[in-house]
Amino acid sequence: MHAKFLLDRYSYRPPEELFNLNNDRVSFKNLAANTASYKNSKKCLPYWIKN
Repeated sequence: MHAKFLLDRYSYRPPEELFNLNNDRVSFKNLAANTASYKNSKKCLPYWIKN
């Protein structure tokens, strides 16, 4: 069962992925899947990249 989960995880990639590496070091929780959180983060992304 664990092997199938890993295979599915790496064989399918959503079009956009966003991870909080401070809280999720192994990048399992895709924040882009959470629409409300992702929209807010996407607006702030240019600011984060510049600073």
